[in-house]
Amino acid sequence: MNKPERETAFIFSSVKTIIGVSNLSAEDFRETINALSEAELPGYLRSHVRSRVPAAFATQPLLWEAIRNWIATRVRVDPHEIGLSGSAQLGFSSAPQQFGQAFSSNRSDLDFFIVNGALFDALAVEIRQFCSKYGAATASRYLDQVETLRRTESRGFFDLKQIPADHDKYPRCADMNNRASIVVDKLKRHQFVLKHSFFRVYRSWHSFSNQTTTTYLRLRNTWRSAKRSA
Repeated sequence: MNKPERETAFIFSSVKTIIGVSNLSAEDFRETINALSEAELPGYLRSHVRSRVPAAFATQPLLWEAIRNWIATRVRVDPHEIGLSGSAQLGFSSAPQQFGQAFSSNRSDLDFFIVNGALFDALAVEIRQFCSKYGAATASRYLDQVETLRRTESRGFFDLKQIPADHDKYPRCADMNNRASIVVDKLKRHQFVLKHSFFRVYRSWHSFSNQTTTTYLRLRNTWRSAKRSA
């Protein structure tokens, strides 16, 4: 009898692979972000952060590719359009309050992103329906989510964790959130015990680059303000 999908491991080759991912220390990363000009920052993030094998899978790059292929087949995008951000990508948290805290295969999460215009447009239909239904009701418990979704759409992305898991009303969004939870369950077969994870979907690589750059510029401003206050 076949097991449910979430109770099976990812399938990938057991051959030895050359690991070409260099370690990226939190302090070196901070020094680089502080030193780069705003014009240089997107290129650094593109070549030294986004294009690396995620730190969470640095010793198992083929597992990472198996994950990408599994998601891509089911969400109907290309594997290269799927990536990770946060501590799973860098190897440590870049959030101001947890900066430098190492990724843990026993307690962290996976911040997935997908860059695909057709997927973004399909999800936007459901998300706008959600915002239209709950955005006008002043007593709605979803007002914060509606505000966030409208703001992020203007920047070219959606965080699907903002949408309730209602398969009848928002089937595509709910399906993608379910896919993320299946990935987390499947990774238990590979000694990863992770928090629930979600997808962020971008309209384009331009939107991705703009948001990523903005995030790290804000982080740099936080560092500099803290240094001036010290």
